[in-house]
Amino acid sequence: MTDLPIRPKAWGERLKMNENRALSASTLARRPDLLFENSVIRPSTRSIQGPLASGTLEPKVMLVLLALVDGQGAVLGRDELMSECWPGVIVGDDAINRAIGEIRRVIRETGASFEIETIPRIGYRFVANETSEPPAGVSQQGNVLSRRAAIASGVVAIAGLGAAALWYRNDSRERRVSELIDAGRRAYLLHDPSSGREAEDIFATVTRIAPDRPEGWGWLAASILASNDGGPGTMEAKAYDAARYSASRALALDAQEPNALTVMSNLRESLGDWRAYQSELEGILERSPGAIPACEYLTGFLQGLGYCRASWRVNEQGIAHEPFAPVFQQRRGLKCWIFGRIGEADRVFDRALRYWPDHPLVWHSYMATLAFTGRTEAARRIVTEALDRGAMAPQPAQLWRVSLNALESGAAGDVAAARDVAIQLAPKARGLATNAIMILSHLGEVDAAYAIAEGQLQSRGRLIATSPDTDAAGRFYADENWRETQWMFTPAASRFRDDDRFTGFCEAIGYLDHWRGQGAWPDDFVRGSLRVS
Repeated sequence: MTDLPIRPKAWGERLKMNENRALSASTLARRPDLLFENSVIRPSTRSIQGPLASGTLEPKVMLVLLALVDGQGAVLGRDELMSECWPGVIVGDDAINRAIGEIRRVIRETGASFEIETIPRIGYRFVANETSEPPAGVSQQGNVLSRRAAIASGVVAIAGLGAAALWYRNDSRERRVSELIDAGRRAYLLHDPSSGREAEDIFATVTRIAPDRPEGWGWLAASILASNDGGPGTMEAKAYDAARYSASRALALDAQEPNALTVMSNLRESLGDWRAYQSELEGILERSPGAIPACEYLTGFLQGLGYCRASWRVNEQGIAHEPFAPVFQQRRGLKCWIFGRIGEADRVFDRALRYWPDHPLVWHSYMATLAFTGRTEAARRIVTEALDRGAMAPQPAQLWRVSLNALESGAAGDVAAARDVAIQLAPKARGLATNAIMILSHLGEVDAAYAIAEGQLQSRGRLIATSPDTDAAGRFYADENWRETQWMFTPAASRFRDDDRFTGFCEAIGYLDHWRGQGAWPDDFVRGSLRVS
């Protein structure tokens, strides 16, 4: 038996030890090494060796990797992976998620040439370029240079080989770091929980491989911030400290690193210095127009203060640099609705849904736009589809189903039913409260809308926010970012703004002081009854 690694047989032959038996840890020692373009999978040592490093996997994680390799490029569903790697054992999705995440982490750290591709709502597959040649920079078992041969080759040749190897390692490292940063940016831009954690993991790997790269630390800080909300009041202490530490490391290497500056500004903003926050983000974008996190945060901040036109400009700046970021496209659609450009909003959302049909920001924003522009049946279809694929939790589904009936009929009984459900559900999650305020305002139930808004933003009355029931409300509606007031300057909330209580409400939440300090009031078309003085 040869000691050399062998490559996987052509994608048409099966490599499993036994077609009719699940993989087991005891078979790892008997599995031959598998050779790919610049890397080796060694089942017997549970390791992956690549041009950057060597990494070790736990036995079950290696079994998952082998199951995917043995799949010959086919997609394996979660059930199939569970039956092959955990035979006779009941495990949850977390076990698969953890195994896939660990495999990807080691692939990134070693610079291995293969990857695990996610096929949404189906499963995973192994993607690689196979080779019959030994990979450069990767050692082969049983292939050791003899002492006599080494002496015969001469000192100069050895020195030249060492220099070439060093150059190769450095070049491979730089290329791999650049690839990782690009992959991390793509994951960050998706803005959903799984991709957010993936971005964190990727940028953490970048900082381990290249701790001298400030952009790696800056992106890591931005990813932590995006995944864990935005300040000491709502962000777990561990995440807050990790974001601040990563930003500090970036700024120690480059005092103008834009993502690190954005993170630091956000952490300070949570303490209430809004004018400084706005000025800092504007300064970051003046120096670094393509700073995506700064674009995102400033767009939302300006909209939440009624600066709709300025918010539009910053969002378009983001699109100019990242046209395929769902958050920018979703906001463009909403802003078209805010400015009364309904046909354009429809076209934006239609394109966005082709690219990201399951993205909650995209389908929820389109559903709300349809609901508040008299197209309740189309909105109802989106709710039904979201429920069918498990994208909408029970409480928001209940709120929207009852509310769509009221928005459609306008009948007193339907409106009363929508009001009762909104009041019942609003304290249970920030997203439910925000949607309830817009729905009630649009229905003319302004007293109820103010009762919810005061409970959420002033902690007054009987509708004060409680800890969200994530299972019932869903992760999307339980997100603390719903506490922002972008809803207040949408067409759905026009009756809320027209009410005489609006000026006092804005004063109570600190907005009047900010507007006066800035010397700039909300755009005229969204001021409502606001008394400007």
